[in-house]
Amino acid sequence: MSDRFSPNWEQLRQPLDSLISLLGGDSHLLVKAFTSAVSPSIKVNSVNDVKNQLRLMSMSRDIPWALFDTISALIESLPRPTKKDVVEEMGIATNRPYEKLRPDINGRWRVVWRIDDRAASEDAEISLDWYVPPDQSGAPVVPTAIIDYIAGSVSLLRGDLVLPSAALLLIALESALWDDLAAKSISRHSDRVTYTPATWHFKRIGEKLVLTTGGGTDRDLRDMDDAVGFSPAQGTCEMRKLYTNGSKVSLQLDVDSVLVGFLASEREETRVTFADKGLSEAIQRARKAGVLAAVPSQLDETMVKLRNNLIHLPSKGVLDPPVPDPTSGTFVSLTELQQEPQLVKGLMPLIVELINTIYVTP
Repeated sequence: MSDRFSPNWEQLRQPLDSLISLLGGDSHLLVKAFTSAVSPSIKVNSVNDVKNQLRLMSMSRDIPWALFDTISALIESLPRPTKKDVVEEMGIATNRPYEKLRPDINGRWRVVWRIDDRAASEDAEISLDWYVPPDQSGAPVVPTAIIDYIAGSVSLLRGDLVLPSAALLLIALESALWDDLAAKSISRHSDRVTYTPATWHFKRIGEKLVLTTGGGTDRDLRDMDDAVGFSPAQGTCEMRKLYTNGSKVSLQLDVDSVLVGFLASEREETRVTFADKGLSEAIQRARKAGVLAAVPSQLDETMVKLRNNLIHLPSKGVLDPPVPDPTSGTFVSLTELQQEPQLVKGLMPLIVELINTIYVTP
């Protein structure tokens, strides 16, 4: 893991001083929490000793787990009102813009981003779980790639680059949904089966087209009467053109299922397994699995069409198909999306919370 989550002393000093000031006469609780988080060979007797040890740790590029464990242990020892105050003071900036590490009132460390300086605090921030002390092997809770994409999305949004911000956000969502479906043993793989061909010869006689079998079917035509329940067997089928491939044309023939064995074969010639991709497929499967219960279903179409337009970027700026606005109307051009950052600002907290739930919930 990179030194992104290894704060240097300049990043750590201010929140640590604020924490000590907040504790006031209860600063001995910080000493006690630090002692519980480090090796018995490290002796501290005062807050200054703790600061010196943490400053020493900040000189390394390794993650100072003892720092995070100390703050979490301290939070657990405090009454709830004070917990909230400590959480507010302990935002430690990383080397990424608009990003910091901060514990919650349960001592879980999160990567927090501020997406809007003008909004109220609860609406201005999003976060993903990073570390649950003391489980170092489980960090980061949310995969680093997902964290990076959300960080990039926030940075682009803060720079008024709405379109690439939305693209990164929706790519992260798709990745998280496939991870969750895999964890629930819902396969993203499908089989494409090609069946052995049956041969038919045809001959026009007057206004009739007479077909005779050339072999390859599963059943003998003489058994058809018994299969359909009357004699002579007769019926109607529908045939339509599908597509042209050079000099050949593929047709689709729709018949009653009891007739299949007399006209074709169900013997497999090849079976190819492939991974399904795309946000649309992931959302459909996630809906069936109950993963998206907290996300209004009317957003599905907006997210899918927005994602597809951004991944397959229309060079002339016309969205095809248009992207539904969750509130009213539609976006028909890239320019309209660029001028309406509220769409992404509205989707971002919802999507990030969903992503976090996917990786936090066992």
